[in-house]
Amino acid sequence: LGNQLMQMLIKVAHQEKIEQIVAEILPENIPMQQLCRKYGFETESHQLGDMVKATLHLSRQVLS
Repeated sequence: LGNQLMQMLIKVAHQEKIEQIVAEILPENIPMQQLCRKYGFETESHQLGDMVKATLHLSRQVLS
């Protein structure tokens, strides 16, 4: 289900000409972090360690 939702989110974002998608993920939510990385999101931990920021730059992607 998560894969399907992510694919739809990225497809709609491309169609709407959105430049990037940003997600704030709890550090313990490893499956979501892995899913984001699978789809090309760059992840970084916040300085306080309370969240992980995942960013997908759509302008760098080619829609398949």
